[in-house]
Amino acid sequence: MAAKHHAWLLGLSTTGRLVTTRALGLGIDPDSRGLNQDSVLHALVRSDGSLQTAPGAEPLLEAGADVGALNTAGMPPLLLAARLGHAEDLGWLLARGANPMLADKANRTVWHYVADGAHAAAAQALADASAPLPAAEAQSGLLLQAIDDSATVLALLAAGFSPEPTEPALPYPVHAAAGSDAVESLQALLRAGASPDASDPQGHTLTTVAAAALPDSKATIRPAAIRRGGCSAACDSSGAWRRKAA
Repeated sequence: MAAKHHAWLLGLSTTGRLVTTRALGLGIDPDSRGLNQDSVLHALVRSDGSLQTAPGAEPLLEAGADVGALNTAGMPPLLLAARLGHAEDLGWLLARGANPMLADKANRTVWHYVADGAHAAAAQALADASAPLPAAEAQSGLLLQAIDDSATVLALLAAGFSPEPTEPALPYPVHAAAGSDAVESLQALLRAGASPDASDPQGHTLTTVAAAALPDSKATIRPAAIRRGGCSAACDSSGAWRRKAA
């Protein structure tokens, strides 16, 4: 019966506010569960629409729906929205008290999902909501996950992520950007204050990493061309590193 109530309430929630309110008034549980113990709020996040536009979303909360309800993966609607990259749903849930610090059974938070999925708009929604940042030692790893998507890197930095390495065992974000030719991410990191001269425990520098990414026995990257704040002198218009003959 609970699954039927869930399906019925989900359909009503996407149809209209009044019919949803009337159904809830008949005693239907606003936290009715469906497949994988998804609540109706979970199901609305999974739908093609948005919690903002679902007319029955607010009545569900007014009737006591738990904005932090967990499904079988230990994932509340907020984490699901982050995993799917639904920026509007993230903003809607955060504005209604969803806890951005919760982690699921895999110990992944909203920041893990937006970084790993390169969900730039979702990351910006978290930044705009001033969502608490992950522990400092986790920030480098999350930047590395997103390094090939400059928009996500920019959003993470705007949220307050450190551009400097926070986990010595991992590659430095600026080195990873240079090594993968992620020029815009590199520019963003440098502008946010990352040191262009940092040397990791293995002795790698920005120059040596970038040079290794473009092997050429007669080519080196001009160290003077690497500038804090960008690489306009080090990169050509296509984003490739400029090299000069030795």
